Amino acid sequence: MAILPNMDYTVHDVVNDFSAENWASWTDALVSTEEIKINFPKFEIGYNKTLNDVLKELGMGTAFADADFSNINGRKDLQIDEVVHQSFIKVDEVGTEAAAVTAILFEGLSAPTTPVLIFNRPFVFVIRDNASNSVLFVGKIMNPNE
Repeated sequence: MAILPNMDYTVHDVVNDFSAENWASWTDALVSTEEIKINFPKFEIGYNKTLNDVLKELGMGTAFADADFSNINGRKDLQIDEVVHQSFIKVDEVGTEAAAVTAILFEGLSAPTTPVLIFNRPFVFVIRDNASNSVLFVGKIMNPNE
């Protein structure tokens, strides 16, 4: 799913307002009976972070020095050296794991045309499990024109 904020609302506002309650409300309101053309950029994002310091701050310091992992290999000389988190997402004309776009459209007074939703400013994207509506990943694209 992609969230293109109104011009007076930023991606930071969307992220700050992101909660389980708001997510349920937003997705419950997804109803569209109109055809919409979408101009969506291709993008690729990778993220790689060593989590050692974060885990130590959360109280897991002993896992890196004094923990007993002998149940894993039968010896007491095993310790955690590094914990790394890595993620990657790629969106292109072929698709992605989960993609959907929703727009609120206003009726115009001129002849009917197919509305076009252009993602040419910062937006938020969400990968979710469609069956449970569980959020798996949230990201933001700050400059879709690069």
